[in-house]
Amino acid sequence: MGKQSFKPELQSICKIQNFVKKNLKAKRVIVFTNEGNSYSPTLSKSFINNFTKLGGVIIDERGYLEDVTDYKDLFKNFSKLNPDIVVLTGYERDAAFIIKRARDLGIKTIFVGGDGFSVNMRNYEKNGLNGNYFVAEW
Repeated sequence: MGKQSFKPELQSICKIQNFVKKNLKAKRVIVFTNEGNSYSPTLSKSFINNFTKLGGVIIDERGYLEDVTDYKDLFKNFSKLNPDIVVLTGYERDAAFIIKRARDLGIKTIFVGGDGFSVNMRNYEKNGLNGNYFVAEW
């Protein structure tokens, strides 16, 4: 028998897409991708491919670069799209600041992330993280 391997992000994607579709009953999703690394685009692409196979609709994809201090541009025309949720495939610092910016703009949409999210997000944002989810193997 040959050597088997798996990519952890693929397991994360399966868990994220199932959680989004089955638990949150989301149908219309916006995907935010950190374009400054290889992890986030891979996770986003896999999510999009698999979520649409389950009947979900990606209504927009938006990219950002990490270590930016103002993510306001991510939310242009956001309210017109009216997504059920946002899948954010970034890491904790940027994810926390993006969610904070959304809350500052009055956007209450739920954010879901993978194992790039963690409880350490509270180091960057204390108040606006409740009601969002991260799905991970551990």
